[in-house]
Amino acid sequence: MGPPIGGAIANYDWRWIFYMNLPISAAVFVVMAWLGRLKSIHQPAPLRSLCGIDWLGVSLFALSTTSLLLGLLFGGTTFPWDSWRTVLPLVLGVVGFAIFFWFENSGFCLNPAIPGHLFKNRTSCAGFAMIFLQSAMTTWIAFGWPLYFQGVLRSSPLRAGINYIAFEAFLIPAAGIAGQLLTKYGHYRPIQAVGFGLLTLGFGLNVLLDTGDSTVKWVCLIAVNAMGLGTLLPTMLPVILASLPESDIALGTGVYSFLRSFGYIWGVTIPAIIFNGTFERYLWKIGDIATQQRLRQGQAYQQVSGAFVESLSDQTKQEVLEVYVISLRRAWEAAIAFSAMGLLLVLVERHVPLRTKVESAYGIEMGDQEKTAGSDENDVTS
Repeated sequence: MGPPIGGAIANYDWRWIFYMNLPISAAVFVVMAWLGRLKSIHQPAPLRSLCGIDWLGVSLFALSTTSLLLGLLFGGTTFPWDSWRTVLPLVLGVVGFAIFFWFENSGFCLNPAIPGHLFKNRTSCAGFAMIFLQSAMTTWIAFGWPLYFQGVLRSSPLRAGINYIAFEAFLIPAAGIAGQLLTKYGHYRPIQAVGFGLLTLGFGLNVLLDTGDSTVKWVCLIAVNAMGLGTLLPTMLPVILASLPESDIALGTGVYSFLRSFGYIWGVTIPAIIFNGTFERYLWKIGDIATQQRLRQGQAYQQVSGAFVESLSDQTKQEVLEVYVISLRRAWEAAIAFSAMGLLLVLVERHVPLRTKVESAYGIEMGDQEKTAGSDENDVTS
């Protein structure tokens, strides 16, 4: 329901898309504090638990990521690539990442946020890389398709959100089928190969998108994207945890969530850089100088759903739409390479039988009636 609701809110005031998260998140905190009952045989005091968090490592990572993203987003749009305002944040970001990885694997970090030993077997390492790519592809699709609906087909934000329901209509069944196959047969590599294969094919077909496309055409193409991504969704975490010892289940799950969130960031940043840079390069195709000035330096994305393009003359509007198509096409072409990289990572993995039971020190604290009614609380399915 997110896309159509978000589109409806954006029609009114897009800032409320962010404001509405405050009461929702506050309610979640209350529910977690009230109903969340986690159990561990090792329960340190709250203050000691806070001291055990890798605050320095997390801060280094956050600052390095922010600096690198600023440099990439500034380059070629807000400032030239050779400007010190672009180069300085890029250098600081790269140096910061180098310090972060050194610190995480040094003796100075007692509780690393990203423990190096989790990456020492090829299956877990490939799994972590694939969850990063799969997450990046998720937001890449969420960036590209609404941009196509609004910038090329000239749909309103609400109409674009409604159109995006077609993506969810194919994504959810594909994920359910893949999950059932994984549970029944326990072989994840063929499922992942199909998923990344469909994603690669889907991104390649997206290059065919153009002005005046029929509904049947774009629904068929978005379906391929959705089925590829949906096939991958239930296979990532089981693969990673199966290749790690039970003592690393909590750490492995934490790094999985960490890299998934990190992938979401780059799934928006990379296509945005490609789109804005390509649009800047092809501005010469727009004959009206005033329109060129209005759309340069990243403003083309800002105007994608506005009334500005609709106010242009028919010839200028057609020229602007042509540049939108070219710029979006370059972003899809780059996505082909990223999804194909995931396909290669499937070859790196080896088959590991999935667990049917976990003897873990972590679990849900259950009442006596729940324990009597349920089975062994540590039993899990594939």
